[in-house]
Amino acid sequence: MNNCIKDFWVYFEKNNFAFIMLNELEIEIKNEKCNELNRFLQIFHPKLGFILKTSSTENRLIITAHGNPYLFKSVELLVKYAPIIKNWTVIGCIPPSQNLENYKKGTDKSFHYHGITLKISEMKYAVISCENNPLLVSINIYIKNFIVHSYNDYLVTAVHIILEMLLGEKSFSNEIHFVKISQLTSEVDVNLKLVSLYHLPAYIAFTRKMSAEELA
Repeated sequence: MNNCIKDFWVYFEKNNFAFIMLNELEIEIKNEKCNELNRFLQIFHPKLGFILKTSSTENRLIITAHGNPYLFKSVELLVKYAPIIKNWTVIGCIPPSQNLENYKKGTDKSFHYHGITLKISEMKYAVISCENNPLLVSINIYIKNFIVHSYNDYLVTAVHIILEMLLGEKSFSNEIHFVKISQLTSEVDVNLKLVSLYHLPAYIAFTRKMSAEELA
């Protein structure tokens, strides 16, 4: 284990209780703790990031490569040396959503990112066919407020984060070839027979199975 990895985990372990109580801290202290953790992470690798998820039942530290498959090995290396910390689970790369019921019921929380608001339950998609390789998945994502957000430079990143949260970071990176974003209207929805975005994991699993059968 090199010193960069050691220093990151020493800092996180020493301050782990503060990260559990992060939402209760004053904004200055909260920013200080997160910025310092990020500083240690950037020393190890400048293109990695982290996500903290805390609750009364579970606390998770997720190390992310921001969808870059060339950085997955670096994520795995850092996670490999994570110490065992009470009440914490350390995860390498954003995992796929395990419970889709909130999306199906429309009770999921909105995702806010640099002035952009998206809700998975309100998003739909259509597969863009690829004649040369039908197993290569390209999709058109339809959102209600595309016209409003189309000039926002963060829109593509926001949609990519949504897909990482839904499919898992590795699945999104390895199995989605291309993503287009379009305006969702009632007319488009009916004419194109769009599918709710929360069904995308099942479609990806189907194409993965088809690909495996072709290679068998």
